[in-house]
Amino acid sequence: MSAYSGGGYVAALGEDVMTSLASLQYVFQHLWLDHQTRGVFVEFNLYNANTNLFTAVSLLLERAASGGIHPYPMTRTTNVYGYLGARALLRLILEIGELWYGYTSMQAPHRILRLLLIEAST
Repeated sequence: MSAYSGGGYVAALGEDVMTSLASLQYVFQHLWLDHQTRGVFVEFNLYNANTNLFTAVSLLLERAASGGIHPYPMTRTTNVYGYLGARALLRLILEIGELWYGYTSMQAPHRILRLLLIEAST
């Protein structure tokens, strides 16, 4: 995968199918994608109300010098609402402690904090 600068074009796809199709039609009609295009980034967010989890999805489609297309998918899932409720302060303290121990070489306390964090989040 290559490194790309911040240059390029952005096409917002919208919130419904018709808006997305109109945006994609504009992109293709105005030749945003041509033989000089080296990478296309597709990024979107998902929310699962059953589990209160947010997922950020990034997909890079990169064209290699040989002409092939290489996909590079990345997903990151987090619980944004994890700091609400009765155990919020305990969870925050345990996560800060886990970060502190993670940067040191103390493995035993790190494992104990990890177990406590898992227990506090349930």
